[in-house]
Amino acid sequence: MADIRLTKGKDDYTQPISERYSWNNVFGDDGDDIIRSYSGNVLGGRGNDTIQFIPIEGEPWWQVVAAYWDGAPGKIVVDLGEGWALDGWGGRDTLIGIEAAAGNWFENEFYGSKNANAFWAGTGKNTVDGREGFDVVNLPWFSDTAPKWDDFTIKVSVDGKSATVTSRLSNQFVASLSNVEALTIWDGEIEQQRLLTEFVTVQDLAVDGLIQGLANRWNASSSVGSAVEVSFSFILNATSAGGEVTQFRTFSPAERDSVRAIFKELSQFTGLQFREIDESSGQAGSIRMGVSQQLNSKGMSHFPGEAGDAAGDIWMDVESMLKFAPGTAGYTAYLHELGHALGLRHTRNIDAADHYAKEILSAYDQTSYTVMSQNYSADGLFPATWSNMDIAALRYLYGTKSINTSDTRIVLDSSYAAQQKTIVDDGGIDSIDASASKVGVSMDLIPGHLSSFGVTADGIPAVNNLGIAVGSVIENLIGSQLDDFLLGNDVDNQLTGQNGNDWIDGGKGIDTAIFTANRDSYFITSAFGKIFVAARDGSSGYDTLLNIEKLSFSDQTLTLANKAFGSDMELIVDFGTTQSGHLPVSSDLSDGEAVYQLLKAPESGSVQLQSNGAYTYTINSATKNFDSFTYSLSDGKGNTNQYKVFVQINLDAHIVNGSALSDNLLGTNTNDVMNGLAGDDLLNGGGGNDAMDGGAGIDTAVYSGKLGEYKITRSGESYQIYSKLGVDGIDSLSQVEKLQFADMTVNLMVQSVAAKAPTASVQRLIELYVAFFNRVPDADGMVYWIGEMQAGKSVNQVADIFYGAGVQFSDLTGFTANMTNTAFINVVYKNVLGRAEGADAGGLSYWNGKLADGSETRGSLVSTILDAAHNFKGDPTLGWVANLLDNKIAVARSFAIDLGLGYASGDDAIKHGMEIAAAVTPTDAQTALKLIGINTADLSLY
Repeated sequence: MADIRLTKGKDDYTQPISERYSWNNVFGDDGDDIIRSYSGNVLGGRGNDTIQFIPIEGEPWWQVVAAYWDGAPGKIVVDLGEGWALDGWGGRDTLIGIEAAAGNWFENEFYGSKNANAFWAGTGKNTVDGREGFDVVNLPWFSDTAPKWDDFTIKVSVDGKSATVTSRLSNQFVASLSNVEALTIWDGEIEQQRLLTEFVTVQDLAVDGLIQGLANRWNASSSVGSAVEVSFSFILNATSAGGEVTQFRTFSPAERDSVRAIFKELSQFTGLQFREIDESSGQAGSIRMGVSQQLNSKGMSHFPGEAGDAAGDIWMDVESMLKFAPGTAGYTAYLHELGHALGLRHTRNIDAADHYAKEILSAYDQTSYTVMSQNYSADGLFPATWSNMDIAALRYLYGTKSINTSDTRIVLDSSYAAQQKTIVDDGGIDSIDASASKVGVSMDLIPGHLSSFGVTADGIPAVNNLGIAVGSVIENLIGSQLDDFLLGNDVDNQLTGQNGNDWIDGGKGIDTAIFTANRDSYFITSAFGKIFVAARDGSSGYDTLLNIEKLSFSDQTLTLANKAFGSDMELIVDFGTTQSGHLPVSSDLSDGEAVYQLLKAPESGSVQLQSNGAYTYTINSATKNFDSFTYSLSDGKGNTNQYKVFVQINLDAHIVNGSALSDNLLGTNTNDVMNGLAGDDLLNGGGGNDAMDGGAGIDTAVYSGKLGEYKITRSGESYQIYSKLGVDGIDSLSQVEKLQFADMTVNLMVQSVAAKAPTASVQRLIELYVAFFNRVPDADGMVYWIGEMQAGKSVNQVADIFYGAGVQFSDLTGFTANMTNTAFINVVYKNVLGRAEGADAGGLSYWNGKLADGSETRGSLVSTILDAAHNFKGDPTLGWVANLLDNKIAVARSFAIDLGLGYASGDDAIKHGMEIAAAVTPTDAQTALKLIGINTADLSLY
């Protein structure tokens, strides 16, 4: 990025097209300048300037920002739709093709166009109307320190169409937004974007979107939130019903008891008190209730303060009352009408009389959030209680009365799976126990959020059927015996996943993950900022942990530091031998930062441990076949975590040695020690617990079963292979580069090979697989071609080789030896851009010209089109193209590099690789990943 400064006169400047990659700042200074640019920031300065974006055919990703941070003393006004700006110096600029603007530090007023726009707010007063399109506001820095999301207070309207943003870092800053879809902050390296609707809260929705009006409440003569008594009565006869008499009947005794129970519940958590009046006394309550035949509704009611004496009256339809019990449609309809009678409105404009300026976001317009919604859950469940938003709104109107203030244990049973319920708990140390669920649960302890528990009577997994009221804090959570998602809140939580492969996120606070067995029953690893805890029996679960500060086992509790994360390790050692190696490397420290120290020595052997992690373990006793020792990993700055090394001792082992050549070594059905020595060896341990050392060369361990029948973990520089079926025992591998199973292969080198290569080259190689074969690559192929590129082959040379290979499988790839340039371009468009119909006429003509004049070869053309596809990212029309390619790359990387996979059969590699790639869409990569058919929790390779 360079600063290009023009003169103080009238300049006419056109950016050289070769500088479009530089993202320069062009300063017009004084004078009525004409500035044309392909990219970058253009600051017109004083004068009536013309700022024009020059589009490039086939490169729609470029952007010019009309910038006004050059110190102008006045207010900046930019209208991208109309194409003009007031520059703060007294001038009026003309904007041509400009879709982005940056303001000054004092006051800005931005208006968007019908397209996607980007705005950069200043540190003062900002007003932004994005109008149409997907519009983004970039939030400012207030100092040399990058801002964080927590630095801003973002209050979004109930319809998500407007917002006000302020900051604790400056009382001068405010941004008033309308028709803006997203906010962005930049930390100096990474841009983080969040949708505006992510900042909506249930409390705001309740207060701003569910209350009819402050005059429509029973305590209207007092301040909002004041306690009040409301009388109610059941209409006894039609003559006193005020005209609502068609098929009139009074509430039955059972129905009256249900209503009384609802009123009792309301009086327990709000300031509402209810007094029943018997209408046989000649008196009537403020809220009167009766049943009549209604043609087009399940019930009707009147708001407080409206309809004269009928204010608060409720009429239920005859059919709605046929089954009046918690969790039924009729019960929900009554809660809905009672909500109106207490001052709550519809979520959206439903009835003819509804004219609400703002309607609640559709994501929250469901009965699991409020009984005032008419959108019922697809699982067929109905509310049995008031929902989150209702409770917040009623407490706002009538005050809060604390309920369930002692320690509470909430055991979720089949009744919770049959209804929508909301938990209100205002004190104590509380627990939710979801052990009884027949399916995995998704439990969220954040107040106002929803959870999913159990299976309905129709056998459908319930969705969002359990809420926790705003202000209710639940400390502890127990999941099911299956695969769960458990999310904590802002306090200190204890989260128990039990069995299953659980995802546990503690959120804020000092959170503890609870494990029911002792420490030695689990294997701890770390990677990608997460902690992984796997049951060592291979069947009791594999948990992924985020934001967890403590691990509690039945015999001890480990407190996790903020850094210095490592892993447990497993060794298989033959009696009478010594094993040396290196403990697992830290997942977040470099080699020079990590410090290792022995905490607890082994019992059956001895270990020498150096501070860099190098160890030597020697067996001293043959009294048992297992041992362990504990070590700490530290960053030397106060962060220390501890891990264990589990040692399996082979008391009797059969030794098989290879030679300096490439050997095919076969073990026995007992425990074997196999040494491949030099050469590219095949090592098949057979049954038993085998220790295989490949030695030099590219060595492969061979297994008779399918990959899905095994579990693979890494400990330092060695791997442990567990047979889930017990057929092949537990093997320990060192200096082995590949695993071969009956159906698939695992390349243990690919990630380290890929890590040493330029990231762009690895991605381009993956993209070439997509472009020429429309399939995910295999790990062995990635290792080979990365090596070829490291040895000097260019991307275009590899592309030409791929084209030749594609011709050999023309029935699958679509490439042929004598195909025309047009046919070639069409196939690339199908594979890369997801265009089943091939290239459009403009693109076809453009690329044919490039091939014809020799500026592109078929190999280089693929790379150019790939670059173009990526640059569609964020485009409102063609953004799906980049999303599709990104998802194909993500799936391919996961398959070939993250998991190191390939297929044992060449035909399977083509067939299944193309099936996986074909399942990728612009919005979905998970379906394709599921086609791999492997439980990734069983592959801990790195």
